[in-house]
Amino acid sequence: MANSDIVNGFIPVSRKIGNGIGSISRYYVDSSNSVAACGVGCMMKLVANTSSVGIPEVDIAGAGEVPVGPVVAFEYDPDAPNRLYLPASTAGYVYIADDPMLIMHVQSSGTFEDGDIGANGDLTDAGTSTTTGASGQEIDQSTITTTDTLVFNIRRLVNKEDNALGANALLEVTFNLHAYGFGAVGEGNFTGVHN
Repeated sequence: MANSDIVNGFIPVSRKIGNGIGSISRYYVDSSNSVAACGVGCMMKLVANTSSVGIPEVDIAGAGEVPVGPVVAFEYDPDAPNRLYLPASTAGYVYIADDPMLIMHVQSSGTFEDGDIGANGDLTDAGTSTTTGASGQEIDQSTITTTDTLVFNIRRLVNKEDNALGANALLEVTFNLHAYGFGAVGEGNFTGVHN
C-alpha cells in the first residue's frame, strides 16, 4: 500500500535525551519579515530584531538556513480568533519548540530508501496551507547525502503501520545544525544575527 501524501511540516515528538519535547519559547514575527504565510510545523530561523519587543525575532527558514525550531502554536489574536496560521505580511507571536535535541517527524518529498537512513538532508517548502494551517515543508529527498553542513540528520523511517520505504515516507529527523546547537571546541555553529 502506498504512503499517504500528507505534508504537515516538522512535528516535534520527543528529545534525544529526557522526556517531552523540551523547551517551547515565544518569538516574534515582524510584518516586514513575514513574506509568506506561516503554519504549524514551519521551521523558523532567527533574524535581526527590527522591533522593540524584547524577544527574539524569527522568519520562515529556507533551504540551507540554520533553524531555531518548528512552530507549535500561535498567540491568540482577538481580532482573528479562528485563524489557523499567520498570514503573510502579518506581525504576530509564535511558539517554537527550540530545543537543539528535538526529534521530529517530517515527510520526504521523494522516494525514500534504506540507504538514506543516517544521512543528512535539507528542507523544501511548498508553502503553508491556508485551509488547514499546516506547513508545506518536507525533507528535500534530492539533497539527502553525507554532507555534514546539511541541516537535518535522518534517524529512521517512522515505525507505524501505514508508513513504508518509498514515496512520501514519514521520517524521524534531528537537527544537524541549530541556532542554539553545540559547535566544536572554541567555535559556534551559527554566526548569529545583528542589526
